[in-house]
Amino acid sequence: MKKLRKILSLLLATMATFSIAGCQSNLTEEEKAQIAKIQEIKESIGKLMPTLVNDFEQPKDFYVLQGADQSGVYVGKEMAHSGTKSAKVWIQPEDNPWSGSSAFIMPLDTGWRGDMSDISLVKSISFWVYNAQDEERTVTCKMELPSGASVKFSEEIPGKVWTQVFYDLKREQIPSPRCKNMIFSFEGNVGHESIYYLDDVVFYKSTQGVQQEAISLQPNEILFFDNATQVRNIASHGGGGGSSLVASVEQTSFTPTGRGSSMLITAPGGTEHWSKNQHWPAVQLYNVSYTPWKHYDMNDELCFDYYVPEEGGFREIWFHIYAYGNQIYNKPVPLKKGKWVTFSVTVKQICNSREKSSSFDGINQLAFCWGELDAPGETFQIYIDNIRMKVNKGE
Repeated sequence: MKKLRKILSLLLATMATFSIAGCQSNLTEEEKAQIAKIQEIKESIGKLMPTLVNDFEQPKDFYVLQGADQSGVYVGKEMAHSGTKSAKVWIQPEDNPWSGSSAFIMPLDTGWRGDMSDISLVKSISFWVYNAQDEERTVTCKMELPSGASVKFSEEIPGKVWTQVFYDLKREQIPSPRCKNMIFSFEGNVGHESIYYLDDVVFYKSTQGVQQEAISLQPNEILFFDNATQVRNIASHGGGGGSSLVASVEQTSFTPTGRGSSMLITAPGGTEHWSKNQHWPAVQLYNVSYTPWKHYDMNDELCFDYYVPEEGGFREIWFHIYAYGNQIYNKPVPLKKGKWVTFSVTVKQICNSREKSSSFDGINQLAFCWGELDAPGETFQIYIDNIRMKVNKGE
């Protein structure tokens, strides 16, 4: 795949006029399919209306930018994809000695070019990146919504060449027609300097609007895992153990009712039991912002069904709830093995107060985390299904 990305980057950067078919003889079938997909995206974009979000040519283009991860953004006069300037991301060794990465935030509703936060007609996004390193590096763009939910995508950028990144916006996971910020993150190298240049951020808009895919949920249903749309934006990370402890997530037909699908989490064991102060492995569910959280009362319950196998089942698992990016609930699930069990928690318990806190209205992520990783070579499983709200009227 690295070979493919370099080929595509060179093609896009130099705007070569020779036939792509003529240079495909040494490519695998998978690489040829990927090139065809890129061509299809470019053809579809050609039918859309481009809107320049930022080309970093004017001082005003930089006023709205906000540095993150203890780093800043500079005017890049020595390198530009178009015009004479770009946004230079300079990661110095002392900026972020832990991860080496860097990021900056570009608000879409405060720029002098106008309010760009209305993304209801945006079908695709593109921007140009120059990776000044010799080796391939990862660049990530996150579209942050007003609710705190986000959609992100990453691309590996080859060294020493301008690369255009395309992304077709996945509309089914965007419950809001507005986007608050675009957050660009750049992979660094701990203890070493890294430099990137960003230029020509463009939205491609449809004049017909964008059709959202059906999530197919009934009132009070949050995630039932019954179709592809419902299981998108589920992420798995390995916590303090890194990539070696990332769990697999899959749809399965094993459910409490015998109908539909459930989510099966299979987690590898590690070499130690992570303490509560460390980053645990987890499966994160980001696609819950469309739930009308503010409509629920203090006695209503957030519920889900789980099944832990007798053999190879999880020994412990914690349920986390996040609102506006902040954790508001973090409790262990009392596990019973060998049967489907319903877990529930009231809104009052989540808010930990007599009145519903405003943070409950902004729930944008649920997560299942675990810490029993002191079993190298073993795996642990749990099935999750029917995440829902139970309305207790009159109680």
